[in-house]
Amino acid sequence: MSVIQWSTPERRAGDRDLPIIPNEIYLIIFEHIAPTSTRLSHQQLLTLSNLSRVCSFFGNASLPRIYEYLEFSTHMGSRAWILCRQIAAKQPLALSVAQCVNVCRFVWWNLAGDGSWAVQTFSHMKNIRSLKFFRCFVKKAHWDVITALESLEELSFTFCEFLDGPADVDPGKRSKVKVSRLRVHKCHGGHQPVAAIDARHLRTLTMDPDFVHGIDWLSETALTELYVFGNEDRYMGVVRLKRILSEMPQSIQVLTLPVYPGSDIGLSGDPVWENIPLLRSLTLEEVEQFPGIPPMTVVRIICESVRVHKGLQSFTLQHLGGAVSPAEVRHMIEEQLNDLSELNFVNIYGTAVRLVDGKWIDVPAGP
Repeated sequence: MSVIQWSTPERRAGDRDLPIIPNEIYLIIFEHIAPTSTRLSHQQLLTLSNLSRVCSFFGNASLPRIYEYLEFSTHMGSRAWILCRQIAAKQPLALSVAQCVNVCRFVWWNLAGDGSWAVQTFSHMKNIRSLKFFRCFVKKAHWDVITALESLEELSFTFCEFLDGPADVDPGKRSKVKVSRLRVHKCHGGHQPVAAIDARHLRTLTMDPDFVHGIDWLSETALTELYVFGNEDRYMGVVRLKRILSEMPQSIQVLTLPVYPGSDIGLSGDPVWENIPLLRSLTLEEVEQFPGIPPMTVVRIICESVRVHKGLQSFTLQHLGGAVSPAEVRHMIEEQLNDLSELNFVNIYGTAVRLVDGKWIDVPAGP
């Protein structure tokens, strides 16, 4: 993307012209300085900022990387806020740079008032793919902006409060947000994103059981990935987990669920649990240690529930309490899960093994 007019840099030594270096060579150097596959460090940002002042070509190569990720916080002097003020002032370079923004993250975004500044500036950031909010107040004006972002792929809310929004508007007269990935965790007023999202476009949903309480479209989606966090309220967690299972679409391939203590784990023998034909990757997160039940007994019960998914390729059981013997885990895997012909990776309580040439091989622990 060209943000400013440029020409190939000329080279001189005193009064003598030097051969021109092909632009491709410069771009290789820029890629070495700041690889496009990674988020830039502070030092890389500083280096690119300095290079952007060398010439118009260097500026055109540097500015899209410098502004591809913006984070808004209480620091009003950050480059994100400066860019927004420049956009509001309709500075030509800022308007061009705005089109380079791909990811925006808002932290403690309580300074936005009624959000009118966002409407003014974000309307120029047409290529935002990912929008993340952390501990923010979200209002109707913000939803107006979000809905207008046609390139948006990911929308995330964590510890946010929805004050008003799409649910206050006639649903038949309102455009909805079209994203493939949605995350809502520990938020208040969850009926707002429920009303705002066009569920037909969702493919990945990450949420806590509280959010599912207001959803009426889960079974109508074509989700391929569903990640559900645990709930501190055990009883409500179990109730809402069962609702999730009953409404979960059969298109699910990757699934993460909490496992709640008690004699009824909520999975074994449940016909709905058994009807997930495309499931390939399963992660079960245990909220706490099961009272009065030895950890290996819990493992056995859960493995018996997992065996119904014949196409499973990866299984992880996370645990926050108790201890198990790696040798017992290996034996349990071979005993309970060996008939799953496509299973090639298992991680139980930190004991990870991978199937190689018909044998379970230990996977070294990460750093």
